[in-house]
Amino acid sequence: MYKHKMIPVKFAIISAVCLGLATFSFAQLEVPQGKSSNDYIGEAKKNVSSISVQEAKKVLAADKSTALIDVRPHSEFKTDGYIDNRKSLPAGRLIFDVRMRLPNRNTPIIVYCKKGKRSALAAHQLAQMGYLNVKYLDGGITAWKNSGYTVIKNPIDGIIDMPKGKSPEEFVNEAKAVAGNGISAQQAQKRINSNPNAVILDVATRREHAILGKISNSLVMEQGKVLFNIKKKVHDANAMIIVNCSGGKRAVMTAKMLKEMGYKNVTYINGGLEAWKKAGLSLVKSED
Repeated sequence: MYKHKMIPVKFAIISAVCLGLATFSFAQLEVPQGKSSNDYIGEAKKNVSSISVQEAKKVLAADKSTALIDVRPHSEFKTDGYIDNRKSLPAGRLIFDVRMRLPNRNTPIIVYCKKGKRSALAAHQLAQMGYLNVKYLDGGITAWKNSGYTVIKNPIDGIIDMPKGKSPEEFVNEAKAVAGNGISAQQAQKRINSNPNAVILDVATRREHAILGKISNSLVMEQGKVLFNIKKKVHDANAMIIVNCSGGKRAVMTAKMLKEMGYKNVTYINGGLEAWKKAGLSLVKSED
């Protein structure tokens, strides 16, 4: 009899302890009191305009210069499809990649997502970056479909069969084995100052120069043209060549190629133009 009476008593004690722990945990929990998602969206919508799917359809048909940007991740393509001729720039990569894809600030841009919230935020980011003609699609691709407009839907969209060969890192590491470890921006500046005949070979693109600028007196030659044109410009196998690009990786690859071509005094700037700028060294505006 004694044991049976103790069971409910033990249960009551355990319940009380658990309740006390739960109460203590919630008492210690401080709920964030900052901005909500609606605050961000509301702020974005105050600064950029929307466009209806009907108006967007007319604009896209009449003006082929208008860029249609899809900021959804690839995983949504399989379920919801996508609008024809869009540029895929997922929201997390947008601010990093858009200037390479759309270098002209006057390009008319329509941004879309599934329902319109992410695209409003993205459009606001683009406006802050200096794009002058940006709108977001009201209601997103959902409203587009509900209006009876066509979307492209392919069973393989959203499924990426990645190639299993060399990665970019493997190419770069192989190049470093030939080209060496490179030099810092400050070391490059010292070499340039001490040798007025040093060749600063810049293999970045015109778009990158428009954003970052370039080192004064650089020999600008996009990477794909170096193999064909470098011997026309640099005749001395012993010339000091310092290769540069925006981030440093293409410079490594180019330095390797130059060494294989017979140039004996070749190095590259680690981190490229971005490292040069971060070091506080001067860059000039591209004339292009």
